[in-house]
Amino acid sequence: MEKRLRIAAALVSAGLLVELMTLFWSHPTAFLVFLLLGGSLIVLGVLVYLLSLLKWTAPRAAETSRGGNS
Repeated sequence: MEKRLRIAAALVSAGLLVELMTLFWSHPTAFLVFLLLGGSLIVLGVLVYLLSLLKWTAPRAAETSRGGNS
């Protein structure tokens, strides 16, 4: 799960970095890059994060309690 969380954090960070760079860019296409590239990276990072939460399974309590009793 840690690997997926790192990927999600990297995607969100890259999206924020793209959006930060476009704030200082005075060209009409800056809005398109801000919206399409930066926004897409952030949305993709959030989706990876949410999917990693859905696919993560916690260790079962029965398996951990049986280990010390036998």
